[in-house]
Amino acid sequence: MKFLKPLILILAVALLMPVASAENQPFSDLTDDSDYLRSIMWMHQNGVVDGYPDGTFKPDKCVNRAEFLKMMFELNKEVMLEQENPFNDVYETEWYYPYVSNAYNLGIINGYSDGSFKPGQCVNRVEAIKMAVEGMGIEIIQNDATHSGFEDVSLDVWYADYLYTAAIRNIVGMLHTENRDIFGTAEGMSRKEVAEMLYRINTMQNNGEQGYYEGLYPDAPTPVPAPLPDIDDDPMLGNPDAPITIIEFSDYECPACGTFHQTIFPLVKEAYIDTDIVNYVYRDFPLSSIHPNAVGAAIAANCAGDQGGDEVYFDYSSLLFSSRDLGVEIYYEYAEQLELNADEFSECLSSDKYLSEVENDAAAAAESELAGTPTFFINGEMIFGVPSFESLSEIIDDLISQ
Repeated sequence: MKFLKPLILILAVALLMPVASAENQPFSDLTDDSDYLRSIMWMHQNGVVDGYPDGTFKPDKCVNRAEFLKMMFELNKEVMLEQENPFNDVYETEWYYPYVSNAYNLGIINGYSDGSFKPGQCVNRVEAIKMAVEGMGIEIIQNDATHSGFEDVSLDVWYADYLYTAAIRNIVGMLHTENRDIFGTAEGMSRKEVAEMLYRINTMQNNGEQGYYEGLYPDAPTPVPAPLPDIDDDPMLGNPDAPITIIEFSDYECPACGTFHQTIFPLVKEAYIDTDIVNYVYRDFPLSSIHPNAVGAAIAANCAGDQGGDEVYFDYSSLLFSSRDLGVEIYYEYAEQLELNADEFSECLSSDKYLSEVENDAAAAAESELAGTPTFFINGEMIFGVPSFESLSEIIDDLISQ
């Protein structure tokens, strides 16, 4: 199976898309600055979520396990059939009985070892993701990397592939954590978070995409292809005349990008770049709003390449991706490791000589409506997220055989 290759789309009606506003919404505890307001309003307007009798929405209140199933089934417009119920704490007289019994018979839920379902218990983030992935027919992506991408998630937990799938497909908002390396698996999922996740999944599926990105509209109007990024004058590794060109947009503070460059990129280099099959191009896409050192690191890498050419650029880039503590001191340390001229490097770094180059790359990423990092283009076909080496090999080998 080829790994995530959706065509990049930019919606012609995106600029006409209504912006959610506190002026046209019924909840007294939401404002124009409320997190996920667009998703909450869309879900409310489509009858999936509602407020409380006092006129509030209570966006930070956790969603219980039964409520989550109801919201998911209502979004899918599933018909609730009469089904057997195996749980000792779910009764036919309860409003949630049909949702729980149908979820069980569809294989979406299993319950607890004591025979209970605990319908009133807050659904935690990984439980919600698992139910959504199973209940909404999302294909699971197995994590072939050596790191989950989150410090609080190991690869041997039962939900590792579900969380990886959610991250790669970009279906979960991350406003609940200031540290993007921490996911908070056991924490209850709030009403606003559930609204955002279900909105993203619905939007992704209605548009026929394999991942969510900003610019998609939930009712899927006719899309117009966005311009594909070009090579520009960015650093490249390999034969410029190679039959395959891979363009990567990346961020030096992105954990997933670091995982790719430490575990998968060396395999790609050995198998395809060093054998003149792939010309590999790197373009900067620093997400500076959440990664404050990403722009500085990108400038530092360009300054390294200024002295030693593209090979030194990639050597320096590899060092940056191996570090979890970026800053000016580490930039000089890596320059020394590669035996760069200290004075020239310092002058380049302090002059912001390459700031416009980094900004141009970021502008190209925005123009192509990229969802985040890392994003790859293999002969123009997009892959969002961290692919396994096997999936990359399949795509490259297929292109070579054409």
